[in-house]
Amino acid sequence: MPSEIKNYTSDEMRFHAFRVQAQQKGETDLRELQQKQGEELAHLIDNHATRLNELKKAYEVQISEEAGDMEEKMHQLHLASTERLEEEKRKADEDLTKVKTASQHKIDEYKKNAEAQLDALRRQTQATEDHFQQKARKSAKKEKEVVQS
Repeated sequence: MPSEIKNYTSDEMRFHAFRVQAQQKGETDLRELQQKQGEELAHLIDNHATRLNELKKAYEVQISEEAGDMEEKMHQLHLASTERLEEEKRKADEDLTKVKTASQHKIDEYKKNAEAQLDALRRQTQATEDHFQQKARKSAKKEKEVVQS
């Protein structure tokens, strides 16, 4: 039996050594696996951060482009509005000039008509005055003749 005990003890020691070795290998494998998973997780986090930054930059570029487009549209709208305003101002100035010209023509026509009427009245007054002077002379002549006779 001592040889059986010796064999049993020897088997137990080998089993114990195998178990310790297997446990150490398991712990080493676990540490390696944890380290590998940690590295993969860090790599995934880096990739995620990189993608996030790329998306931010892409959005910033897109927003910048849209802002540039909007600024250009606003500039074009401003130019069109200014041009339309200048055109309306020019038309209003033309209309004002036409109204002023028409009014001046009417004023000139009224002046011309008034001067013609005034001339006619002067001639009529002069003719009436001449007529009265002639009558007065005739009357004076008749009176002189009547006084002399």
